Amino acid sequence: MEKHHENALALAKFLSTHPAVEKVEHPLLESHPGRQLALRQNGGRHSGMMALYVKDATEAKTMDVVNALKLVNPAVSLGGVHSLLALPDKTSHAMISVEVRRKMGITPNLIRLSVGIEGIEDLARDFDQALRKGTGIEFNADFSSLTLKD
Repeated sequence: MEKHHENALALAKFLSTHPAVEKVEHPLLESHPGRQLALRQNGGRHSGMMALYVKDATEAKTMDVVNALKLVNPAVSLGGVHSLLALPDKTSHAMISVEVRRKMGITPNLIRLSVGIEGIEDLARDFDQALRKGTGIEFNADFSSLTLKD
C-alpha cells in the first residue's frame, strides 16, 4: 500500500506539470480543495487512486493516449498491484445522461487511474510518451523529481 501511495502521488505531481494534462485530481496535491481534510483524515497517506483530464482532448484523442500507454491497461474495475485505468464516460457512468455526467465532471477526456507498484520513472515515462503521441503536445519532462516531497 505504501508503494501505491508513493507512486500515485509522484505520478500526480508529474502529470500536473505536463502541458497535455488539463487537471489532475489527487487529494494530497496542493491544488486539491480537500487536501487539508485528506491530511487530517489519512495522516498524509492515500491510496493509488487518482484521475487526470487530458487537455482539450476529444474522445478520440483521449483514446489515442490510452492506446499509446504500454504499462497501464484499461479495466472496468480498478484495483490490484498493476496500474490500471478506466474511462468513466464509457464504463461506470455510461448509463447516466450526458448532461448529468458533464455536471459531475465525467467528460470524454477523463481517465481514472489505479496506480500500481511498477517503477515510478517507468510509469511517468509511459504517460509522457502516450500524452505526446495522443495529443501532439511536446514536453521536456523532468523525471528527476519523481519522489515524495510533501
